[in-house]
Amino acid sequence: MRLDHQSFPADNSTRKAAPLQLEDGARVAVMGGGPAGALFSYFLLDMAERAGLHLKLDIYEPRDFSVAGPAGWDGVARAARRPR
Repeated sequence: MRLDHQSFPADNSTRKAAPLQLEDGARVAVMGGGPAGALFSYFLLDMAERAGLHLKLDIYEPRDFSVAGPAGWDGVARAARRPR
């Protein structure tokens, strides 16, 4: 899987970086498990499977979803169930 990447050097020149390439067995870190991180992870793994790559995916999320209250999403779920 090839990704084109444009670097932005400190001198603002338009030098182009070498293309990045994911290899079989590569490890990918995703910062945040919210909607954007989850969607990116889903499509990354889907595209990797189509390309015949096996990736290791780590999602780093500061919230603890096993804890009720402000530290987790329990309050959001309760608000969504509230009758209007």
